[in-house]
Amino acid sequence: MANAACGGSSPSRFCQWPSKRVSESMSLDDFPARLKAARQGEDSALTQLYEAFADRVYRYIYFRVSDPHEAEDLAEDVFLRMLEAIGKCRVETEGMFIAWLFRIAHNVTLNYLKRRRPQQPLSEELADGRDEPFDQAERRLTYEHLRRALRALTEDQQSVIWLKFIEGLSNSEIALALAKNENAVKALQYRALKALYRNLAPRGEVAPE
Repeated sequence: MANAACGGSSPSRFCQWPSKRVSESMSLDDFPARLKAARQGEDSALTQLYEAFADRVYRYIYFRVSDPHEAEDLAEDVFLRMLEAIGKCRVETEGMFIAWLFRIAHNVTLNYLKRRRPQQPLSEELADGRDEPFDQAERRLTYEHLRRALRALTEDQQSVIWLKFIEGLSNSEIALALAKNENAVKALQYRALKALYRNLAPRGEVAPE
């Protein structure tokens, strides 16, 4: 199933997921030059972009859909769309490219979630599912609480929490990823944090303003 989205003349290496999906993305030296080469269709530059950002895209999608096989398929779709659109990508910095890539991931994920209702529960692992059973049992109550709190947020609120606090994107980068302006992102972040605090706080405790 992992390669279901890969067909036709698509390079097969773009459909092979790293065995360790929680590894840190490789850094890219001279990013603008490599991005320019990728826009021109240079094979090695496209491969480096995939290797640099595959894990991050996968983890974002997995956080949203909770199914590793579906997350792999959707992530493959993201990179196939990247290949199709990169010639028209006009961002220059690494941060804005990441935001552009997450915008594709965001749209692909939302389309999937609209087709798949009701939502499946948030997975207990944000990694690759290799935790020992005793570790999982020890953290179960925390995950159950967090799962309910996160699922009570809107789709955009969940995205802004991930992009801001897990990926470390700036407000301008999140705005690009979610197709919103920066003021809307700030308001969305405020509402998301307030709702998350309210959902996680002991009964009767009021969220701070």
